[in-house]
Amino acid sequence: MEMPRPNPDILARKPQLLARLSGVLPSDALISDPAETRAYECDALTAYKCPPLAAVLPSSTRQVSDVLRICHEMGVPVVPRGSGTSLAGGALPTEDSVILGVARLNEVLETDYENRFIRVQSGRTNLSVTGAVEAGGFFYAPDPSSQLACAIAGNVAMNSGGAHCLKYGVTTNNLMGVTMVLMDGTVIELGGAHLDAAGYDLLGLVCGSEGQLGVVTEATLRILHKPEGARPVLMGFDSNEVAGQCVSDIIKAGVLPVAIEFMDRPCIRACEAFAKAGYPDCEALLIVEVEGSDAEIDEQLETIMEIARNHNPVELRQSTSAEESARIWLGRKSAFGAMGQINDYMCLDGTIPVTELPYVLRRIGEMSGEFGLDVANVFHAGDGNMHPLILFDANKPGDLERCEALGAEILKLCVEVGGCLTGEHGVGIEKRDLMTDQYAPEDLEIQMAVKDVFDPKWLLNPAKVFPGRQRGAQDRRRIGGAAPVARWATPRSILRKMKMLIPQTEAELATIVAEAEGPLHVQGGGTRPIGGPVAGMPLSTSGLSGIALYEPGALTLVAGAGTPLAEIEQVLAAEGQRLAFEPMDHRGLLGTEGVPTIGGVFAANVSGPRRIQTGAARDFLLGVRFVDGRGQVVRNGGRVMKNVTGYDLVKLMAGSYGTLGVLTEVALKVLPDTATAATLTLTGLDDGTAIRAMARALGSPFEVTGAAHRPDGPEGAPLTSLRLEGTERSVAYRAAEVARLLAAFGEVQIDHDTAQTRQTWQGIRDVKPFHGVSGDVWRLSVKPSDAPDVVAGISGARALYDWAGGLIWVLVPEGTAAGEVRAALSGVGGHATLIRGGERDATFHPLDPTIEALQRGLRQRFDPRGLFNSGLMGVAA
Repeated sequence: MEMPRPNPDILARKPQLLARLSGVLPSDALISDPAETRAYECDALTAYKCPPLAAVLPSSTRQVSDVLRICHEMGVPVVPRGSGTSLAGGALPTEDSVILGVARLNEVLETDYENRFIRVQSGRTNLSVTGAVEAGGFFYAPDPSSQLACAIAGNVAMNSGGAHCLKYGVTTNNLMGVTMVLMDGTVIELGGAHLDAAGYDLLGLVCGSEGQLGVVTEATLRILHKPEGARPVLMGFDSNEVAGQCVSDIIKAGVLPVAIEFMDRPCIRACEAFAKAGYPDCEALLIVEVEGSDAEIDEQLETIMEIARNHNPVELRQSTSAEESARIWLGRKSAFGAMGQINDYMCLDGTIPVTELPYVLRRIGEMSGEFGLDVANVFHAGDGNMHPLILFDANKPGDLERCEALGAEILKLCVEVGGCLTGEHGVGIEKRDLMTDQYAPEDLEIQMAVKDVFDPKWLLNPAKVFPGRQRGAQDRRRIGGAAPVARWATPRSILRKMKMLIPQTEAELATIVAEAEGPLHVQGGGTRPIGGPVAGMPLSTSGLSGIALYEPGALTLVAGAGTPLAEIEQVLAAEGQRLAFEPMDHRGLLGTEGVPTIGGVFAANVSGPRRIQTGAARDFLLGVRFVDGRGQVVRNGGRVMKNVTGYDLVKLMAGSYGTLGVLTEVALKVLPDTATAATLTLTGLDDGTAIRAMARALGSPFEVTGAAHRPDGPEGAPLTSLRLEGTERSVAYRAAEVARLLAAFGEVQIDHDTAQTRQTWQGIRDVKPFHGVSGDVWRLSVKPSDAPDVVAGISGARALYDWAGGLIWVLVPEGTAAGEVRAALSGVGGHATLIRGGERDATFHPLDPTIEALQRGLRQRFDPRGLFNSGLMGVAA
């Protein structure tokens, strides 16, 4: 791997640098002796080593800020380091760089069980976060294999996942906020105990950016109540292909296990010799785990085992005790260590669509023979995150190079079948030179433009992620030539006379943008005119319609941005699947007509009451294609559930209201639908008591998928509602348990009518109580326990608390000043967005000046001519 040559000027100024650093750090926090700096010469990718100029170990955000400010002023590169567990060389230093380790930032700062979050310093290890809350019955869901040692800082940098991410998601789905220090020493806060971002989703952008945008010193993390129980089942098969097909069939059947893990024969034998887990001697092994009560587990495993029997397993065995379950997982968790006992190996990290597992496993076997190197396979099969282990002899000349060549071909194979280069390890230096195999030049250029905004001198973690870009704006060059753009036949003279532009293809859209002479008002179906006024020629994506790909067995769908939402929901329903984030229909609230589109849903990050359990729209958006302000077609993400190949522009586009680019195509994750739903109701609770009741239900192991409180219910009395979904037996059991849990709050009514429950929650989702009622409507995002005081602070307010959606809908007298509404948030955090009426130029929450500057910088680089939806999102283009 080629790394930048050290800057001789920086090396010559080492004494001055050390003198300045010693002035802001304790004496034991600065390491400069060459012998001692060797401890930081590499991370877990040990094939490449380079001692840094120095290493610092700050113990506070202030010290991190001071270090970065000094290095920025002196032009010294800084390499952030968590616990050094990166397998991609993410913390590999250069000879003229300073390692900034966060190991001493290891305190728990705040634990809040009612609002289900924990705030920790970023050097705290992953497993110790769960350790800090398990006495209260909670846990932190992301579980990378290195969780005993890896730091939260590294998890955020690489957007780490683990075996249980199929159900619970990866770091980005469980990260609520960070304190981060920019390269110039500026400290910023992104997110917090409330949901969503006030502006662009910079938190989603930072997560997975490999420490190149800033140094995270604190993180606010979502915690969940432990399930009642969990049980794995072992499945042995006589071929890898059959095991891969079984995985796809399980997912397609509508069962969502918490984890599906795969091992092939070489790995099975190594793990059995190491952990004595009782694994069968077969070609392929699956570990499938489900959660819930004993009855729920039995019901799920009954379906899963029936599917497995259809594939003629050589062994099918349920765990019968907690000890056996622990032993089964010990074998899987020990896989990398077990393989290390018998051979040198390189661990890869490509991700593929689950439906491609049989083909990819067969091709890896063929490639293994072609290169003369054995490959053992162990991976998270439920989300297609593969970890091929290529066995080689590190002492044999040429073996490492041959191993790397085979690894590159395997990763290219992942991309060829619709996957990506890395699902959780990151790009680092290991996959840096393969980035052009997944992304076109314009795709990488716009990612590098993001780096320019946050770190103009390119001093943070240099030489990682991007090929051909070492450091500093002065080195900027295109990675390749720009792709030609097809032309639209309509002459400019006719374009000027049209009332609305409706391109029918992506190429036509690109031409329109490239030749635009004035602003464009980007919209989907026109059903959500939030914010304004917006000047410019109306540009609709409704012509970019149609489902391009739907794979029920991979839980993924790809569609044109203009595809009607109803069309997608209809296709999903036919396969027993749904959009789990439950997008709101704004037409009743806003009095608009038209047809909601899937692109519009994601452009506004439209989510519903189920989001507290499953996530928001942005959590289900896997990949995007869009046209930027230069008329270039840009692609980011893909159609796999785990993808950390480069910066996550997918999250940045979600909720950007068409101000950064025009979405043309979206790839999204879907989930199995539920057969049964029930609503539990409490009547007469005041706001504060209702919030506590909902918190208790949502903090239980019974998977409540909706919680709402209306102070003025249909009959005038306050109404508190909870929703449960699942199979009939599961819903009946959980409803009875939640009713017992909430008995102290009053009598709990249970409605088991599924159709009525769906109608009730559609009304909550669409804020039906405010339809046709005069007044301005605001959406407030706050920490749930702060909600009653916030509402009380707004004169004349009527509220609908969507606790499960993490927000409050507030109806205020027409013409109420924006300042009055936002003043109620003073001191509690969060943000307020005007949805209907009021001062339209005050729709979006004012931003912190530094955040506003970052947002403006991003907007200028994505849309340099200021074409798209000028004035929206609080920042003029």
